[in-house]
Amino acid sequence: MPHPAIRAWTTIPALPRRGIWFPGRLIGGSALVLGPLAWTVALLLRHLALYAGPFTSTQLTWFDRQEFAAPSQLAAYQANPVPALAGQACFVAGALLLCLAYITLARLIAPRCPHLAAWGGTLTVLGLFARLYFAGVDQTAFPGRGHIRPEIPAKRLPRWL
Repeated sequence: MPHPAIRAWTTIPALPRRGIWFPGRLIGGSALVLGPLAWTVALLLRHLALYAGPFTSTQLTWFDRQEFAAPSQLAAYQANPVPALAGQACFVAGALLLCLAYITLARLIAPRCPHLAAWGGTLTVLGLFARLYFAGVDQTAFPGRGHIRPEIPAKRLPRWL
C-alpha cells in the first residue's frame, strides 16, 4: 500500500463541472480527424516526390534498400524541391495535430484507466516531438544539399550510422 501522499500525487484531479479541458472538444475532435489525414497526405507527397522524379528503376531499388529515407528524400528534393518541401510541411503539421489528438485520446481514456492514459499519452507525445525534431533536421539538410558534394557527408558519419 503506497503512502497517502504518493497516492494523492498519482491521482488525477476531477475536472470542474464546466467541462473545460485541454485541447477542448472542438480542437481535439478536429485534431482526431485532421491529424491522420495530414500525416497520410505527407507520406503520399513524399512518395510522389520520389517516384514521379527522374529516377531509374535501379536508383529506386537502391533507395529502397537503404536503412534510412534520407538519401531518397535528398535526391527527391534535388530533382524537384516543391513536392518534397510540401511533404515535409504536411508531415510537421500532421505530427503537431497528432500530438493534440493523442492528448485528446488520453483525456478520453483517463476516467477508466488513469495511469494507462497518463503514461501512454505522455510517451506517445514525447515520441512525436522527437520525430518533429528529426523532421527539422531533415528540413535543414535540404537547402545545404546544393552546396555540399554528395560524398562528403557520408564520409563524416560515424561508422555505427
